Amino acid sequence: MICGQGLPIALLALGVIGACSEPRTDLPPLPSIEVTTTDPEILAQVSAARERVEADPDDADANGELGSLYELYQRPEGARLCYQRAALLDPGALRWAYHLGRVEKTWGDPVAARAALGRAVGLDPNYLPALAMLGELDLDNGDLAAAEARFREILRRQP
Repeated sequence: MICGQGLPIALLALGVIGACSEPRTDLPPLPSIEVTTTDPEILAQVSAARERVEADPDDADANGELGSLYELYQRPEGARLCYQRAALLDPGALRWAYHLGRVEKTWGDPVAARAALGRAVGLDPNYLPALAMLGELDLDNGDLAAAEARFREILRRQP
């Protein structure tokens, strides 16, 4: 009787495992951006990070670490996609929202930067680097009053 009951449990477990291994459809595609260098250490580092993501596409840390390498080696398109993936996979992680905001501000889209940094501040209202970057975006946008208010708030919290 126990064997008979074990079979449905085993099938259920396989169904759960199968459901967990389904690829997520809400993630941006993994970037196919090459780091152009002849340095074998850099190539090996990026290749190993990419292999970790390919082995477990739902690993937020692996996606974010690959994004960090793309950012380090001046491949903002790859960094953006990897940070987006990491932020979707771990929406409660401040670091991926912040890194995405930083990449968007530096190389891309100030509106997307503001949204990502706003999420970071929403996760931790006391994370001053995100507040400072929002203040920089206010300055870039010509909103001096908003920038001043943000920077004064930062000074109030961290004199």
